[in-house]
Amino acid sequence: MDYYDRAIAGAKENGYIQEEALANELAAKFYLNWGREKVATSYMQEAYYCYARWGAKAKVADLEQRYPQLLQPILKTDIQSLTILETLTNITAPGYAAYSTSRKSSSSNIHQSLDLATLLQISQTFASTIALDELLQMLAQTMLENSGADRCALMLCDENQWQVRVMADLEQVTLQSVPLDNNRTVPVKLIQYVKNTMTTVVIDDLQTDFPVIGDYLNYHHPKSVLCLPVLNQGSLHAILYLENQSTSGVFTSDRVAVLSFLCTQAAISLRNADLYQTLQGSEAKFRRLVEGADDMIWSALADSTLTYLSPQFEPMFKLSLSDWVGQSFVKLVHPDDIEIVTASATAALETGKSQKNIEFRHLCQGKEYLWVTVNVTPIKNLQGQSIGLQGIIRDISDRKAAEAIIQQKSQDLENTLQELQSAQLQMVQSEKMASLGNLVAGVAHEINNPIGFLNGSINNGKEHVQDLLEHLALYQQHYPSPTSPIQDHAEDIDLEYVCEDLPQLLNSMQGATDRIKSISTSLRTFSRADTEYKVSANLHEGIDSTLLILKYRFKANQHRPAIEVITNYGEIPPIDCFPGQLNQVFMNILANAIDMFDEAAQGRSFKELEANPQQITISTVLIDQQVQISIRDNGKGMNAEVQSRIFDHLFTTKSVGKGTGLGLAIAQQIVVDKHSGSLTVESEPGQGAEFRIQLPIEG
Repeated sequence: MDYYDRAIAGAKENGYIQEEALANELAAKFYLNWGREKVATSYMQEAYYCYARWGAKAKVADLEQRYPQLLQPILKTDIQSLTILETLTNITAPGYAAYSTSRKSSSSNIHQSLDLATLLQISQTFASTIALDELLQMLAQTMLENSGADRCALMLCDENQWQVRVMADLEQVTLQSVPLDNNRTVPVKLIQYVKNTMTTVVIDDLQTDFPVIGDYLNYHHPKSVLCLPVLNQGSLHAILYLENQSTSGVFTSDRVAVLSFLCTQAAISLRNADLYQTLQGSEAKFRRLVEGADDMIWSALADSTLTYLSPQFEPMFKLSLSDWVGQSFVKLVHPDDIEIVTASATAALETGKSQKNIEFRHLCQGKEYLWVTVNVTPIKNLQGQSIGLQGIIRDISDRKAAEAIIQQKSQDLENTLQELQSAQLQMVQSEKMASLGNLVAGVAHEINNPIGFLNGSINNGKEHVQDLLEHLALYQQHYPSPTSPIQDHAEDIDLEYVCEDLPQLLNSMQGATDRIKSISTSLRTFSRADTEYKVSANLHEGIDSTLLILKYRFKANQHRPAIEVITNYGEIPPIDCFPGQLNQVFMNILANAIDMFDEAAQGRSFKELEANPQQITISTVLIDQQVQISIRDNGKGMNAEVQSRIFDHLFTTKSVGKGTGLGLAIAQQIVVDKHSGSLTVESEPGQGAEFRIQLPIEG
């Protein structure tokens, strides 16, 4: 029997939770076979909790089925929710293990490590940061602030070469691009091990069995070391190294869990920033190609009907463009060259491959026919089927006639540009909602169980207190003259006040739990995932949930008083929509208003701001079978030039590094393209701004 306890204690001391669980289970079985069910119950419940913390869901279910009588105290109440810290660990769900020589665990909960508001703010900031250098600096500062480290390094892979991109300490953050190999400023051997194994390594006092101790660690001898991979969907995006030079045991399991979660959010943002830079490069390259084009662009259906001719058609061939759009391109080909042209078009449609350098004589007014060369490319649908043709025609008989082509832009290429921009906006919107939505939904889910338990307990407690008070009153009625000690004690505790105040206290507790439950409901409303089809939704619920998410930003800070939010809700019906996307629209508009108020507060006194309160008014009304949502602020407003560009892609009025110019562009795309509505703004300098959203009731 002693060996079971020794095995349990040893496993627990060294952090081997799976062995601790197994030892408890075996001890429970031993006592159960011996007929000591009461003792077996204690061991089996401990095994149950260990398996749950380890994440062995199948084993937990097996114990519930095989030993329900031993687990009855656990099973007869709602399963206790995981701590928020464990929830963050589950959301992160890393595919690697954390190693530590000391295996220390912090006793602090999530509020001591990182409170919910801070997590929301950090995740939202990561998701909204698109510039790579700004994101790297923010990531380094965040990790230093929340890890207990006094030095930080971040490594990224650029064109298959790992580089040290960020070096930071408590005083400054330095961005650089220095190769990792033979670098003397970081522990290269440890970083290479984490890169190859994608495991998190925690070391105290350089005591470890892993082959990671190199020249850097032996020379600097930090007391606490943490190196972890920054992963997203199993792919390694970066490596983070943290150290504390003077204190051992800094990187506890709680802190590692929080840092791993933040790294997961950072990995998404790093990928987003990389894609953003790639898209910017592709867009710039595409524009250069368009600006450098000196040829005529065309497109046609599979039956040879011309659907598009670029403006270069008229100066090149001296023919009217409007006369030929809708006609067959065969009519423009010299009779002797029709066979080669149609054969090339047929080959492109059937094989799906481009046909290049096809020379033929093209109809031209004045010269009768003009020698040209054409490249033919098939147009494909989403299923990969060829449904048309497009190509470029070059004048090879008179190169000077093509000089005017470079001044023109083809509508077909412009449409492609718009598709690239649309894809970029959708990507940014998806990534922002995924990081914020996963966090909000996970936290809201974990709030429900303990609140349900508290509600039930308070109700039971109120009944018990009422019974006790009635019993006490009955006792006082039949024994009106208690002994002196009882009278003295009643005076000391002010028994009459306690009897009056206790029921009121329980009612206040009931109101607080109801408030928390409503907050949880609002969080789930905001983070709801959109389906493929529109659903009927109450817009007031979406606005309220968005206001709840931004509540911490409305509060007063050291620069300004609290922002007052006024809601004037009218009688509006549910509408067919994508609720999650509309929540993103409300979020973008309200967040911009808050940013504007924060900027306007700079240079103004607190008393001046209190005398002229900053306000946001949200109104809803039904107009001609359309719902109108108005979001108005009393800020600095905007001039006509800014209003004309406010929804443009990449346009922003914020200072450098504080805005991407994507928020309102995304909002307009959601309202106009996805919901067939309208999004407008009315403003005058010094008179605030009002954004109006109009949406049809039925999609």
